Amino acid sequence: MKKKVEAILNKNIEFIRNAVKKVGSNLSKDIMLAYSGITKFETGFKEEGLAELKQAVELNPTSDNLFMLARSLGELPEGIEEAKVLYKRILSTEPENFDALYGLAWLTDNDEKALELYKRAAKIAPDNAACHFEIGSILLNQRRYQEAIQEYEKVHSLNNDIASKASLNITTVSYTHLRAHETSLHLVCRLLLEK
Repeated sequence: MKKKVEAILNKNIEFIRNAVKKVGSNLSKDIMLAYSGITKFETGFKEEGLAELKQAVELNPTSDNLFMLARSLGELPEGIEEAKVLYKRILSTEPENFDALYGLAWLTDNDEKALELYKRAAKIAPDNAACHFEIGSILLNQRRYQEAIQEYEKVHSLNNDIASKASLNITTVSYTHLRAHETSLHLVCRLLLEK
């Protein structure tokens, strides 16, 4: 736990240092509150962190401040609906905001709506492997196997860390069934289609 807290703090401290280099020592109060709030939230001081994030939004409702608050609220079961409202608020002024599209899709219970949001996000950031992974997972759940294969192949071509998750997600069958020309993704989909 201590190492996790240190990693989060170091990441946020580095961000603040870089911001100070860009704008001088006059960081606005909302930026300081936002990063203090996200750091507190991520290190287990959730109530204090949310309070500071909300103060940052009140001072300056930029999409960055709204996003940090929405992302944090979305991690709490009781905060999901409020997070969705914040993501929609960002999208009302910035309809091509990748982070808001992805965040809203992540919190959406309706597969069709989530798929639409993830696809919009993938058009904005076509090299985002996580987005293609989520699209593939929804397509797989919908038994749209050929489309799922295409998305998982994109994941494999973009990012090995996420690609291993994609493989684990769908390769629970034995490799003894694998044909010479097939990848593990093709095998799973073929076996599902043969059922």
